[in-house]
Amino acid sequence: MNIETGKLYESLAEALKHEELSDNLKEVPKKLDSLAKKELNGKKITTVDMNKNTPLTKWAQQERHRAKKIVKRKAHRKIAKASRKRNRK
Repeated sequence: MNIETGKLYESLAEALKHEELSDNLKEVPKKLDSLAKKELNGKKITTVDMNKNTPLTKWAQQERHRAKKIVKRKAHRKIAKASRKRNRK
């Protein structure tokens, strides 16, 4: 599933046919697998409404939040490293 756009794919191979491999593509957890198959309804690709209040969309929102947190942490470390380097002189 692409956690940014809500596109749900039957398999990772199917996702690679339609999108480039990106950080936004995440495998749906096993506990949500039945919900994902129900959402796919026999199709290979579908788009999930990210405004719904379902366990699948809640999981995607949490994953997006984690990804943004990691990016912020990396940026903060980079700035702190540059600051320490300037302060040594």
